Amino acid sequence: MHHMCKRVFIVGIFSAIMILSAHPSNAQSNPSAESCIDLGMIDVQCFNCATGEYLGKINVQAAYDDWNKDCLPSKDQARSRCSNAYGIPLNDVGMKWQYRIGLTDWKNYSPRNNCPCAQW
Repeated sequence: MHHMCKRVFIVGIFSAIMILSAHPSNAQSNPSAESCIDLGMIDVQCFNCATGEYLGKINVQAAYDDWNKDCLPSKDQARSRCSNAYGIPLNDVGMKWQYRIGLTDWKNYSPRNNCPCAQW
């Protein structure tokens, strides 16, 4: 094999190995303790589930919730803050929030039933 062809062949093989062994860079990044902390604050939209009214936003420090695999650490605390901020009963509070980790947009809402205005 000619020296130039050998070089091209070796470089081609090396490049193929590097591409196949490369780890995808945040194509689908899941929430983790580190990625949640990096978010800083999350905007949480508050709703009145009884009336369907959008009330406004609160800011919550992002932290990893291992149980729910989410970056909103305490839904009960956020619900209480919405209730206090907008003067509605705790049981009527609906919330939704979103954030981006890598190239992935994450959206979530609470409660999971009886509050369609808080769903995405």
